[in-house]
Amino acid sequence: MKIGLRSPFDPAVWLMNRLSYPRKFAVAGTLFALPLLLVTGLYISTLSEKVEMSQKAQAGSRALRLVIPIWRSLCEHRQIVLHDSWNEVSKLKVATELFHDNLDRHLQLVIEADEQTLAVLDASTRWEAFHAKLRALQDERVGHDKVLESPAVLSEMIEDLLTVFRQIAEVSRITADSRLDSLNLAVAATRLLPGLIEAVERLDELFDARRHSSATLSSIQIDATERLFNLRSQMEQIREGLFATVQHDPAIALRLRNPLTKCRGSLLSAERAMRSVIRGDENAPTLNEVERLNHTAVLETFVLMSECMDSFDDVVRARARGRGGTPTQLFGLHHSVSCGTGRLFGNRLLLGRHSDGGSDARSDRSGSRQRLARPRCEAHRSAG
Repeated sequence: MKIGLRSPFDPAVWLMNRLSYPRKFAVAGTLFALPLLLVTGLYISTLSEKVEMSQKAQAGSRALRLVIPIWRSLCEHRQIVLHDSWNEVSKLKVATELFHDNLDRHLQLVIEADEQTLAVLDASTRWEAFHAKLRALQDERVGHDKVLESPAVLSEMIEDLLTVFRQIAEVSRITADSRLDSLNLAVAATRLLPGLIEAVERLDELFDARRHSSATLSSIQIDATERLFNLRSQMEQIREGLFATVQHDPAIALRLRNPLTKCRGSLLSAERAMRSVIRGDENAPTLNEVERLNHTAVLETFVLMSECMDSFDDVVRARARGRGGTPTQLFGLHHSVSCGTGRLFGNRLLLGRHSDGGSDARSDRSGSRQRLARPRCEAHRSAG
């Protein structure tokens, strides 16, 4: 018999009419499962990429937390060497020994870091050269102590480390996350706060140049005023970004409230002092007081930067746990779903085959019973 196709669904209707009920369920389940498996695979693939990005960001955060203490030690030692109030032989020697001890401890933490963190460090093109320079300072302390007494050399090392810092942040893509809470923390810790420290250091150099030169105060007034204006705008940008973050997470608000208040207060005090010196106010602070306020502002900014990095780590780690685990676990989930679905429909097909045989046997038995019962019915009718 030839079947004419009147609609596109006629082949499917013809096929389903020829199949038993178990096989119909198997075919329908397979047709529904294929799009589900495709969507599940795409979802797990996207999810695994996000988890890998979170793990890479966490490795970058660990690498940055190894670099920040070294940066802080260099800034503190440069502050000691730069200012005349500290420039005594005994105090400078003690400060140099303390710097070496701190550097030993920081470099030991770098050695003990995990492979993923070291890979992020090695991805920076300047880290290897900078690390070799630090090891040379530590291996030959006696011959290199004069180097550590030069503000220009220390400033150069800080510039190199700042370049390493920015390269690590770029390689690990810390600021690539579009979530508002982690994005603001990452931007504050890797861009705004380092720029703020750099701006305060430049202003400190500017006022120190005024101390050691015979130039009048008006020669630095324009440059310092412009830098102070940029400093105020940077402070406000950091405050607004972190304020938007703490509104989303009470735990981050508790952690950042005190460091943010101290950092902003110290920066405003340093800014007011520098503006007072530039204006030539009668009660203007001395240059030593300005340098002390700048130093305090830099240290408080480092504290806030470390807290931002810790908060960023907590946010990203919690988000990675909520996404379902590592990429290996996600692959195992995808594999188990695929295999489980295959076994399910395979069992249904086997069940369909056995049930077909059983139904044929049952139909044969029911037919024989009907043939046996038919004569009895006819006998009852004749008797009636």
